[in-house]
Amino acid sequence: MTQTNCIVVIYDNTGKIWYQGSGLGTPDGLQYMELQLKPGDYVESMDVTTTPHTPIVHKGMVTMEELKTQIDDLTLAMAELLGV
Repeated sequence: MTQTNCIVVIYDNTGKIWYQGSGLGTPDGLQYMELQLKPGDYVESMDVTTTPHTPIVHKGMVTMEELKTQIDDLTLAMAELLGV
């Protein structure tokens, strides 16, 4: 089960982020978007050339569990290649 965080992103007409976080509520008269992001991820900017506007999300660091899974997958693939 993947954990997500609900955040509000407030941005201007150029896509520049002025605020992102939780607990603020939704503003009147400002552009904003409510998003669900994985822990560690954040919005770098908003693509305002699309309708609806699209968040440009930077993926945060991988978790230890994800690293362990990658190592296990690579170990199995290497064993298959080597015929072990």
